[in-house]
Formats: sequence, structure tokens, C-alpha cells
Amino acid sequence: MPDTFAITILFLIISTAVAAFIKGRTKDKCLKGFLGNLVTIEMKDGNTVQGIFIVESTGLELDYPESDIKKGGECSYIMYKNEYPNITAIIRPVDKLTEKENKKREKDFKKTYHPTWFGKIIRKIRNLFATIRDSINEIINLLIGRIAAGGAGGRIISGQQKYITQMHQEFTGTLNTSYEPLLEKNIGHRVIVVIKKNDKPENISGILKEYTAQFLTLMDVEYPKNNGKSDVIIPRNYGIVRHLID
Repeated sequence: MPDTFAITILFLIISTAVAAFIKGRTKDKCLKGFLGNLVTIEMKDGNTVQGIFIVESTGLELDYPESDIKKGGECSYIMYKNEYPNITAIIRPVDKLTEKENKKREKDFKKTYHPTWFGKIIRKIRNLFATIRDSINEIINLLIGRIAAGGAGGRIISGQQKYITQMHQEFTGTLNTSYEPLLEKNIGHRVIVVIKKNDKPENISGILKEYTAQFLTLMDVEYPKNNGKSDVIIPRNYGIVRHLID
């Protein structure tokens, strides 16, 4: 009779190894949308950093324009993934885009309003994987709960709870996509996002282009106010889509 506990642990280890491999090569879809553009990152402490946007799976980097290179020789700013909660907004001013970047933006804009049939299929596949991720999360929780409930497996796993939890988080955190039916049906529509700036709620209006587990991308936004049109990435722990505009 097979050792159920050993099989379960082996399943978790293999799943985690696969998840870690995928995670090391996965970049947030919202952040990828600003790749190579000149952006300003606005922090919760009021500081801002400007540079050419570079995204990796473990964080991001801003290459300073030549005029902004510091006296000490610093030519870029690095922010690690665990520092993302410090961000209030990543701003891409439309008037700072090059002609080539503007054409790419206009193409993205049209796709947001009128996605192709192929684009619709890709989104459906992505949403399917996000749903599967949630189901696997529930299955792993159930397996861990049953093993820990009793027997020899329970006694062993009680001393390895930290390791099991780490494997679980590694696996379930692999897909940074997040299927949200309320957001999905409003892609391409103008919405109002409520953010909490200086401890006061503030409304910003824009076209909802994309969302992931961590971020929202809005296009055609006047942010900061009276500063022209921009595209903005807002962390979901800072802003929430509250209203749809006709």
C-alpha cells in the first residue's frame, strides 16, 4: 500500500520546484506595459523617482536620464518586489513618449476598446489558469489539513509546518494574474478609482486597461491633476475601482 504521506510531500516538493521555476521568469503584466518608457514612481512618503522603466520578476529598476545622474555616480534606482507596498502610483506622461512609443500606446489603446478574437481567447485562457490556481490552492489547503489532523503524518508535519507553508505560498504565488469578474467586464471602460492620498480619499478617472493581483493600469488619466494626460499603474492595496462611467 503506498505511503500517502510520502506521496503528498513529494507532490508538494515537485509542485513547488515547478512553481519556483515559473515564478523566476514571470513579470507582472501591468508593469510590463510600461517597459522601456520614461516613468515617475510616486512613493507613500512623498518622494518621487524618474527614469526609464525596467521590470524583472524580482523587482524593478529605473535608469536615470543623463541629466539626472547623481553626483555620487548613481545612474539607476532599484526597487525590490517586497518594497512594492511603498508605491502609490507609477506615472507615464503621454507627452514624454517618443513617436514610436506613442504609436505603440495608440495600438494598445485600440486593443483595449476593440480586442481581436485572438486577444479574447488569450484572456479567457489566462482567466482559466487563474481559476485553476485558486482551485489548487484549496486542494493543497485540504491536503495539509488532513495530514496534520492525525496519524504519523500529522506528528511529522507538525514539526515541518513552516516549510510546508513556505512551499504552499511559493506555489500559490506563482501566477500573479487574478481573475476578477467585476473588473474583467469593465476592461476598456472609463472607471473611477478611489485612492487614499494623504489619508483623504481622492477620485481619479481613466480607462481600465489591465489588472493583476497587485496592480491596476489606467489609461488617459489626469494624474497628478492639472499636469496633462498620463497612463497610471495603481497598486490594488492603495486604490479600488469604485464606479463605472457611461
